[in-house]
Amino acid sequence: MLVRPVIEKDLNALVYLAEQAGIGLTNLVADKQELSKKILRSIASFNQNIKNGYYFFVLEVDSQVVGCSGIDVCPGEKIPFYTYKISSTHQHDYHKNIDVTHKFLHVVNDFDHETELCSLYLLPAFRNKINGYLLSYARLLYMACYPEKFTTMTFAEIRGCSDDNGISPFWEAIGRNFYQMDFAIADNLTGKGDKKFIQLLKPELPIYISLLPQSAQDVIGKPHAHSLPAVNLLKKQNFEHFNYVDIFDAGPTIFAKTQSIATVQQMQCVKIAEIKSITNGENYMLATTDNFFTATVVKLDTINADEISISSEILKRLNLQLGQYVKIAPLIPK
Repeated sequence: MLVRPVIEKDLNALVYLAEQAGIGLTNLVADKQELSKKILRSIASFNQNIKNGYYFFVLEVDSQVVGCSGIDVCPGEKIPFYTYKISSTHQHDYHKNIDVTHKFLHVVNDFDHETELCSLYLLPAFRNKINGYLLSYARLLYMACYPEKFTTMTFAEIRGCSDDNGISPFWEAIGRNFYQMDFAIADNLTGKGDKKFIQLLKPELPIYISLLPQSAQDVIGKPHAHSLPAVNLLKKQNFEHFNYVDIFDAGPTIFAKTQSIATVQQMQCVKIAEIKSITNGENYMLATTDNFFTATVVKLDTINADEISISSEILKRLNLQLGQYVKIAPLIPK
């Protein structure tokens, strides 16, 4: 298996992935024209020194595209990136000795100078630890290789709770009342970059959480069952929860300082010194940054003086040569 930047001929495969992902994965809408735009923007970002680029990756297994992931730098700079921020207020009645703390939601556009991890999806038949780790973490290895392209803070907005029919209890409690449309329609519009309706119709005043139906309160800050593995992967990379949730389904938003991300800290530049098959080593991500970023998983038994040994199969898969320098990081952060 390997992770590489998306290319134009991946379009049909990406449409299929988006269709399988279903409702709620806003960054991956099953729209051929929109996905084509993302591909072209990604190609330009990889090939040119573009400010605030968009980097779209795919996972190949036996030459089949089975998953995707992305990085979007400063997504709220040109198009507002609306979220709910959770704040609280405290009141006290000294005469009756009553303390009351209320949490409330208010719409903000705070993400105009951060880097977003987005568009993570892996076909169910290919979900195992190796594929899942590589698809999510290879983009972090890319960030480690090119730190100048990214901001000091990185975040991921996680898909929130909805049922098999795409019904979100949080949306039914709030979104439907303000936007007067189904969750699926709003999600599709936002995925295509159409957020004008949010700007015009969003709640202008804070919403007290305690006044919401219990079904809506229960899902605030909780990930969709299918997205829980993605959350756990990022927590291993030092991401933490903050007081922001998705404006549609109240899925959690998690953050990390970019330089504190485990893969960024643990990345090494090493030389391929020997061709040798290794069966009992530790799993590492290995990436080549010469002309075309490509990453795969290799087993390494030792790293001596910044030199490694890899198999002839890996050498061929990534079109590498003896003496070439590559970037590595543990597949599972230490």
